[in-house]
Amino acid sequence: MTFKTEKLYYQFPYAKRAMTQFEKREGKALALSRSIAYPEGGGQLGDKGTIKFNDLMMPFIDTQKSVGIGRTVVRKDFPIINVEGEVRITLSQENYDLLPLSGEIEVEIDLKNRVELTISHTVSHVVYMAMTELRSTVPEATVGCLIGNEGGRFDVGVDKFLEDDVRFIKTFVEKSIQKNDKVEMLEIPGEPECRIWTMNGISIPCGGTHLNALHDVGDIHIKRKGKSKGIERIYFEIKNVNLDPVINLFDNNLV
Repeated sequence: MTFKTEKLYYQFPYAKRAMTQFEKREGKALALSRSIAYPEGGGQLGDKGTIKFNDLMMPFIDTQKSVGIGRTVVRKDFPIINVEGEVRITLSQENYDLLPLSGEIEVEIDLKNRVELTISHTVSHVVYMAMTELRSTVPEATVGCLIGNEGGRFDVGVDKFLEDDVRFIKTFVEKSIQKNDKVEMLEIPGEPECRIWTMNGISIPCGGTHLNALHDVGDIHIKRKGKSKGIERIYFEIKNVNLDPVINLFDNNLV
């Protein structure tokens, strides 16, 4: 049996708790009818948190989309993407067999983890904008990326980034933060899971979680490394991350 998970993380971006049915359990993985937990995608790691079933509480350590389930969207103006599939959380404990094969649970995300990833993912796009200003072929030359809790990296097949380039990227990001640049998330009409991150007229297809605007997120550090022949790696790190402005946007109501 397959089904479509309702994507609550898009409908309620500042909710942290939700009731849901798990429609099936396969080992430690629970397939959810509706999910407040964001699944790994676009370089961003999946949410973690806890579930509550009656009086039983268990941590979950990952959230993923089920591969090969759902519908594939193919458009000229958007990357190929799988939509309308299942979202599954992975439990960490061996006593998952205390759960029935299906039932109703409360899911609560690890808020600190979500906010760190949200800040990091938003900053990653600004870093990417700066890289693209320096090397116009960055979008088509990107071969990898990773968004972590306090930073991330991009691997691109372009000419070497010099020390002046690294300083440019850092200054570009810091100016965006100082201006509190606004971020808008748009949907392609008729395809609510095909989402576009937009700032200052620049649009990047992305379904991740993001800030509504840049703020004093912490201390920005940029580094580069030659990953392999012809491949440049740009790292960004956010030290002394300022979580409170974003954490304060979340409420404790169940959705």
